[in-house]
Amino acid sequence: MRSMKHSISFAEYENQRSLAEGESNVRATLKHMKQSFHLILILAAMLTMAQTAWAGTKIETRTVTFYMDGCTSDRTILQDDHTLVSGGMVLYYSSNVPKSNYIQLTNNDGRKITNFRLSVIQNEADIKFTNLEGTVKSVELTNFTFYNSGMQMYVGLDKTNPSTLLHLQGTTNDYDFPSNDTNESTNSATFVGNLDVSATNQLKIMFAGDPDKSFGTFKFNDGTIVITYEVEVQETQDPGHTFSFSKTDNTLTATCTSTSAAHKCGLTERKSTLTLTANDASFDSQRHNASLNLTDFMNETGITDITASFVYRNRATSEESNMAPSAIGDYTVTATVTIGDSYNYNCTLTKDFSILAGYKVNNIYSQFKPSKISALEGEAMTITYTQQMDESLDGLTLTGATSGNNITYTQSGNVSAE
Repeated sequence: MRSMKHSISFAEYENQRSLAEGESNVRATLKHMKQSFHLILILAAMLTMAQTAWAGTKIETRTVTFYMDGCTSDRTILQDDHTLVSGGMVLYYSSNVPKSNYIQLTNNDGRKITNFRLSVIQNEADIKFTNLEGTVKSVELTNFTFYNSGMQMYVGLDKTNPSTLLHLQGTTNDYDFPSNDTNESTNSATFVGNLDVSATNQLKIMFAGDPDKSFGTFKFNDGTIVITYEVEVQETQDPGHTFSFSKTDNTLTATCTSTSAAHKCGLTERKSTLTLTANDASFDSQRHNASLNLTDFMNETGITDITASFVYRNRATSEESNMAPSAIGDYTVTATVTIGDSYNYNCTLTKDFSILAGYKVNNIYSQFKPSKISALEGEAMTITYTQQMDESLDGLTLTGATSGNNITYTQSGNVSAE
């Protein structure tokens, strides 16, 4: 057979090459779109996590109290034979013989009894808090009977594992409260620690003892079970400012350090300043008091428990007084500032000032206008001359002392001095 050669024209070749390049570009575009879409998903996930972090949480301490008073106060309700409810929290009495083991209420002859009968030992009973979630800090039981001797009571998750138990207050490794032969409800016990609990990891009051030797009586007479726990909650309300303080010379600076995402600080650079002011003054026989911008500081920070006292010291004689000075001299004022509102912060601010000899400018000519009507020793003053309509002057001549006696003359304009 003859071999066949297939030839194409240059135009056909260019057309096929264009089609190939087009397909390649489409594939590249699709790949780029996939990468871009993947990047968008990553950014969206990162934004979601950031928003969650920005939302802000805080630790809130809560307390639930079960009133073991025979349900006479209606603060704790008997929902069924095995369930008490208080403030939405559930206490469930569990045993291996539920028919004969139930919560019995007695409220006659002055008695307000909540009894977990028949026997917490013989029927392997425990008390569960089924919907409590958070970190338990303490469980306090008051006015209860745990009769007779030879039994133990535990609070936690597993009575055989000390790492899952709260310990008795005042100890570090004593986890069980012992029963006694007192049949009166005079016992109290507090268990403390840090124990994470949930609906699947329930907090329990548990018991241990010899069922052949123990009655297993556990009851309350007008008592309580108080559980203190912490939960992490979303911050939705602005908790307000939290401040740290620093001071330099005559200025106290309060810096807002709140990290709550719900906090809207409102302060410029998150700071507010309390400034001690004491200005130089001319002698006028009056007392010259220093001052603090307390009102502005309190309005900006919301701090209301703040006090200040002043002491003035004559720098020449070192004499001190609570009264502001009036005599010519150099002084230092010290302000002692105390901030309460749980801050318990104290500091002293200082400022130097002087009362100087002052001089009044006597001027009877309307053409001359002094920049001040009086001046302190060493203070500069400008006197401006304005020519009146009927005056025609080529210049002014200053007559009198132009130097010495604390006078310094500086010429400006067409003025000569004699």
